[in-house]
Amino acid sequence: MRLLRPVRTRTSHLRKGVLDRPLPCTVVQVTGRERLANPPSLLCGPSASILEHELSVYRGGVEATVNSSWVHGAKGGTRLKTLLVLLIIFALVYGSVKLVPVYVTNYELQDSMQEQATFASVNRTSADKIKSDLEKKLHDLGITADPNSLQVTSDVGNVSISFEYTVPVDLTVYQLQLHFHPHADNASL
Repeated sequence: MRLLRPVRTRTSHLRKGVLDRPLPCTVVQVTGRERLANPPSLLCGPSASILEHELSVYRGGVEATVNSSWVHGAKGGTRLKTLLVLLIIFALVYGSVKLVPVYVTNYELQDSMQEQATFASVNRTSADKIKSDLEKKLHDLGITADPNSLQVTSDVGNVSISFEYTVPVDLTVYQLQLHFHPHADNASL
């Protein structure tokens, strides 16, 4: 029973061609405290080996030993980038936790206002009754605003409701003021 097909021996075959092709290698010799712009492991591909404190590049019997001080600097850069990415992700999650409930509350208020405006002419509800129902809804949603900013007009079956309020959001490093202007009417009916 054969699980894998045999490797073809033709030179045009991908695996055979990749493994047999000689890799271009540049021998780099660094002395003193110079740093490499490109690490030799990238110059020679799989033929480079990184030891604990030295980098040795082998190709055709030629060896170059390089001080690998660039390895230690790369670790710090990676840690800094990881820390910055985690900080950005944390800030986005924290901002979302603070802002999304405010927008959901505004959407609920807008929906309630639209419902009141749509059914006001059918139920023949007065403007004062609509205003008291919406004030109760504002209290249920936890929106603190001036009751005079809620405007309800009702003229011969046309109902228009408008409201303006501001919600302060504490983002720890910044105090954000979100201004909302929900409006609803039954003019489309």
